[in-house]
Order: sequence, then C-alpha cells, then structure tokens
Amino acid sequence: MCNIAQITNVLQSLLITDGPKGKRCVRTTTYHAFQLFKEHRGNTAVHVENDSNDPPGVSISVTKAQGKLVVSLVNPRDSEEVTAECALCGVTVPKASARILHNADRNAANTFDAPDAIVPKTMPVRIEDGKLLVDLAPLSAVTVVVDCHGRGPRFEGAADRAANLAG
Repeated sequence: MCNIAQITNVLQSLLITDGPKGKRCVRTTTYHAFQLFKEHRGNTAVHVENDSNDPPGVSISVTKAQGKLVVSLVNPRDSEEVTAECALCGVTVPKASARILHNADRNAANTFDAPDAIVPKTMPVRIEDGKLLVDLAPLSAVTVVVDCHGRGPRFEGAADRAANLAG
C-alpha cells in the first residue's frame, strides 16, 4: 500500500500549482507513478522472492485478481536496460498490455512549460514460450496487466537475472 501525506506544492507532490490562486496545475511524475500502480488496488498480493544479490536490482510487485495478473517493475539503474523474464505457469495468456513511465533525459520533469514531459505511455511486451518478457528502460517504472485463463494463476519467473516470483 502506498500513501502520500500532502498532495500539492510539497516535495514529491502529486500536483504543482502556480501559487495561492492556483490558476495552472501540473501533474508530477509522482502522480503518474501512482496512476500506474493503481492497477493493484483491490487485488490479492502475490509473494515475490528475489534471489539476486545485486543492490540496484529491479523492484517487482505482483497482484492477482479474477482472470488477471498485475506486474509492476521498476528499473533503478540510470544507464542499463534490463529485460525481465517471467514464466507464467498454469495459465493461458491470450494478451498482455503495458504502460511505462520513462524519459531518456534523467533530469526531465513536468513543468508549466512542458507539462507532459514524462507521462505513462503504452509499450510492447512479449509472450514467448509461456514467458512474459518486459524490456525495462533505465530509470523506468512499468505496469503490465496480463489477461490469464486457466487453473491459476500461479506466477513464477525471473527478472533482473535472478528474481523468482511465485504465487
């Protein structure tokens, strides 16, 4: 569960206004991260284990709901793309959709002059041989919604070379 104490005009706020009158308002990247992660609301958490000893490893959150898995991944590395590989066991996966929050400029920010410099965008994901493959750009957050049909879902896989996910 994630909460934020203040909403406007504070460090890491969701929104920035142009002053007390607030005639203009900008959604921050924090706002958009919350927007990405709201797919998890009301779902059941799936236990995640990461066998990697690599400190700047990919952060993974997984939840399940009727007929779907929601997988959120964050790549904290500032110069290395990572491909997350997650085996989907006991389910048939007809489709998956993903959105990414990323900008190639590590100093990019949403401002009054460029309010949409960093916004979630649709991105492709691949399903090959029963595995979900997600390419994580440096300094990115991604949420994947996997439509599942089958006896599960039971979710096992590897991300960032050695993350095991099981549910």
